[in-house]
Amino acid sequence: MQPSRGLKLQSKLQVSSVCKGGAKQVNYLWTCASADGSTCTLPDAAANQQLLLGASDLAAASFKLETDYTFTLTAGFTGSAVTSTASTVVRFARSPLRAALAGPSGDVPATKNFTFDASKSSDPDNPTTSLKYDFSCSPQPCFSDVTYTGVRPKQSSWMVDASQLSAINQPYTFTVTVSGTAAGDTRQATASLTITPRPGNPPTGTITRFCGYDATGNLAACLAKHNPTQDLLAILRLDPDFRSASVQWVNAGGQQLQEGVNAQGTPSTTLTVHPTAFPTAGAVILQAVMRMPGVNGTASINVPLNNPPNCPQAPCFFTDINSTVFPAYTFVGAASGWSDADGDVLTYEFGQMSNGDYRALQPAGPSTTYTFRGFEPGSYQLYACAIDTSGARTCATAPIQVQQPAAVTPADKAALVESSVTKIDVEQLASTGDVSAVTDAMQEIASLAAFSTSPGLAAKQNALLTTLTTVMNPNDPGAMATSLNAADRVSDAGTAALTPEAGAALLNVTDAFVTSNADAAGVTDNQVNTATKVLVKGLDAAYSSPTNTGSQGRRRALLATSTASISAYNSLTSTLSGLMSLMAAGTPTGGSKTLGTSDVCMSVARESPLDGSLDSRQLIVDCSGGSSTAAAAGHRRRRSLLLDAPGATSVTMPDGFSAACATDPVCNQTDTTTVSQSYVSDPGTILGNVTNWPHASLVPGAQSGTQLTPISGVLTFSIGAKTTGPICSTANCTATLTIPVAGYNPDLSTTCLRLDPDPTASLAASSVGVAVVPSSITGTVISSVNCTSSQLGQVVAVQYTPAPGQGPATSPSPSPAASPQEAYAGVDDSPLNASDVGQPIAFSFKFENYNYNEMFRTADGRDNTTALDDFKESEGVFLGRHC
Repeated sequence: MQPSRGLKLQSKLQVSSVCKGGAKQVNYLWTCASADGSTCTLPDAAANQQLLLGASDLAAASFKLETDYTFTLTAGFTGSAVTSTASTVVRFARSPLRAALAGPSGDVPATKNFTFDASKSSDPDNPTTSLKYDFSCSPQPCFSDVTYTGVRPKQSSWMVDASQLSAINQPYTFTVTVSGTAAGDTRQATASLTITPRPGNPPTGTITRFCGYDATGNLAACLAKHNPTQDLLAILRLDPDFRSASVQWVNAGGQQLQEGVNAQGTPSTTLTVHPTAFPTAGAVILQAVMRMPGVNGTASINVPLNNPPNCPQAPCFFTDINSTVFPAYTFVGAASGWSDADGDVLTYEFGQMSNGDYRALQPAGPSTTYTFRGFEPGSYQLYACAIDTSGARTCATAPIQVQQPAAVTPADKAALVESSVTKIDVEQLASTGDVSAVTDAMQEIASLAAFSTSPGLAAKQNALLTTLTTVMNPNDPGAMATSLNAADRVSDAGTAALTPEAGAALLNVTDAFVTSNADAAGVTDNQVNTATKVLVKGLDAAYSSPTNTGSQGRRRALLATSTASISAYNSLTSTLSGLMSLMAAGTPTGGSKTLGTSDVCMSVARESPLDGSLDSRQLIVDCSGGSSTAAAAGHRRRRSLLLDAPGATSVTMPDGFSAACATDPVCNQTDTTTVSQSYVSDPGTILGNVTNWPHASLVPGAQSGTQLTPISGVLTFSIGAKTTGPICSTANCTATLTIPVAGYNPDLSTTCLRLDPDPTASLAASSVGVAVVPSSITGTVISSVNCTSSQLGQVVAVQYTPAPGQGPATSPSPSPAASPQEAYAGVDDSPLNASDVGQPIAFSFKFENYNYNEMFRTADGRDNTTALDDFKESEGVFLGRHC
């Protein structure tokens, strides 16, 4: 094992060896001993069933390289001297050195100096290890003056004058060889860049691989070789003088590669290459052709490919079938015949194919077998994946068929299920402390619930969910992925209502999944979607109120849920923040991603503030095509404030935002900024936590004593780590937030409220800095509104009864009156506050009882039909024209 990759030791307990009813808890303790008798100390994590040691843990324990260590797990009952042990031997070997070379690649001006920097090279086992750097150039002779050696500003860099190269229009490859300096350390690693000197001033840039962002927001280091089973993301960073260049990506053969376009409609500086386009071995060579008027330039990158695990002769994965009849079947899957050309130690993951996705049932570990259970009658594809130490995986599948039992009547099915349910001893499973035993039982109970009903089914479903939280390990990303899958499936199964305790368990599972992946950029989109589903189902069960209908019912329900609102709000916001951080970690500059369900939708967009790509950019959040948790679990839906407003939400960024962001270190993080949004269609979870809700005093012009009625969900808008405060520090920096609405009442006034945190960990609603105008209108039906805001945070659209004489603000203008009435033009001054003194203010006018034909008549008495039609567009509503 390589210390830089950490150590994970798994164990499997025989559940039948544990007392029924959970009478005695099983305790675990790992110990270690070295072959040479040296001290071996393990951290507190050794008191768990699985042993997980990170690279820092191994460094602190001072394990010796090339030395055998025996790890022993002792399991025993509380208060008993009887124990059982199992052992394994581990040898730690040196990790390969990582060579990294930064500098120009592709075409460069033949008259400039260039620096090749290898300072990011490292020893994964010890980042402070001293390394030796040797630079070389080929083909020889590289330089016209054979005595020229360049300049070494420091040991890890080499500065070269391109005018000293032997010829222009000739490619030259510069290589660094990194070596260990300790006695007996023979490790070496190399990295290379190729440049071609060109006359004149060709466009230049640098291509880098994108392997996500680390927990500090910096680009994560890539493995020396790319895993051929994963997409390859390449990013071109254009040099400052050439940011207006057009870009075309080509491969080593000069064939144009498919790429998207950026916000300006030009080819993107980000390229994704799918595994189907990789060569069978060797390397992927990419070039970006940069075009400026009258001159072209190229940048290139050579990405070596890892050798994935290989199984040369079938069967690589097979199942040993003892029975195929539900529910007594057993399928023991076995992976066999796998090897790795690089000599890596392999681990194996087992699971089920689901709509083309690999849904893990057993996380990657050394075991080559797994017993499958938890399938109702039907056909399935099982899989086993062999995974090397770099994460490259190769998978094989096997079909299975679960047969219907002899019982055919509903009563027979119910009796069969009840008999199977009674055999699942939740207390016994809890006492094992074995998360895999619990998740296996959850898969089994889900299959029983899908097959039929029984009196004891609901209690077991809820009990298993709460038990899962006592045995899961938030430090193990693989085990948390299988725990999340099991929680999702068992909470969806059957028709039983989830208890508030089970709902809280679902929230804990989601939060633990986010925590386990806090330092990872490898979370899949399907995992984020699954976590969102589990989050919503947890909120539904944990914080519920009786169902009401109509606006009065919605208001009563909102007040009724306020007592549990702080916990619900904290669960929602912390998990959403964590999920969007995981999404952002895997989103390259120039990319965006939208994930979630129709209940909770999230979006992140990452752009450079240096190229203006975010100025006036509309960033859309739309999960309307995804499944609604409410529909999937309608029998358990008890939140009553769900607003099924169709359409997408969006944020249109301010014009000039990029320039303001570029000079703000909070906004501009290493020449990149992330704009995040989330939309929660049920505002009750959030609004129930507003201390001054729902008083009409929040809204100037509202009738005294009126209640505020939410007509939208809650849109949260943040930039990087900044969740509150001004969007940017410059004046007139306002964004337009488009929010779908439902139940719009034209007889009421409409406004948007911003929800601000206050010192009591609650929220306070405010109309300051937020204005509203109708957006999408069909006849007199308004389906969305635009909220203009200069502040980050959470925004919701509400309606209220206006005070006498105020009129329904932002409602469609009525048809001209049959008899003359007093004409009225009103100005909404609600956005004004003391801090706006000296600042430009945009007012929205509203006209009532005007004779439009008279209003738009020309000076010589003719009707100005063009102006009239323009004014009355979208059924006569004056759409936020500003004066």
